[in-house]
Amino acid sequence: MTPIEIPVARSGEPVQPGAWNAMRAAVQQLQLKSGTNCRLKPTGRGTIIDFVQQPQSFSGYWQVTLRGGTQAMVRPGTVNKVPATIDGVDLATRPAPLLQFEQLELDEQDRGYIALHVRCDAESYAILSAEIVQVADPDTDDGRATSTPYTGGAARAFGEGGLQARHPLAMLRRRADGSVAVFQMTHFPLQHRLAFGKDGKTAVRHFFY
Repeated sequence: MTPIEIPVARSGEPVQPGAWNAMRAAVQQLQLKSGTNCRLKPTGRGTIIDFVQQPQSFSGYWQVTLRGGTQAMVRPGTVNKVPATIDGVDLATRPAPLLQFEQLELDEQDRGYIALHVRCDAESYAILSAEIVQVADPDTDDGRATSTPYTGGAARAFGEGGLQARHPLAMLRRRADGSVAVFQMTHFPLQHRLAFGKDGKTAVRHFFY
């Protein structure tokens, strides 16, 4: 930035046009200038600077969008590089597949989840499928709400050999006015690992990260 040179005058000295113009230029250089999404409001005691926040839309992996009360669209995502699906259709397919449900599965707190349901191979433990589901509780066998929710740090294993688990992608919350809010929980491609019990074969935990 070019330094501001403010002219200096002595008492009784006539004001020359050059000095006046230099002072005017110095004052103009000191003035605040508004920029993008910025508003200035001059007052008698100074200038109020107001920033206008523009809403930014989120568009990323696993983004959940509800359509009415019976459909949900989920942007593509992978777990261990395996593409997720809805009814066996890759989320990247166009037109995008929609998750259909007659009514939302919610718990006593009017809370539910859009989750990723994985099934693993009994021998290699590789992921066989990664299906999008809507459940009241990701950690119960049938996805319904329970009075004693699982509180572990990893996903609970269920099914034969503990080879199935669900990971929540977004939480759904029904408000007092009946509308449903979506709170995105997962934003990135997932990795998945199993933790086994003492027999070394039965999965007891599924880790998603």
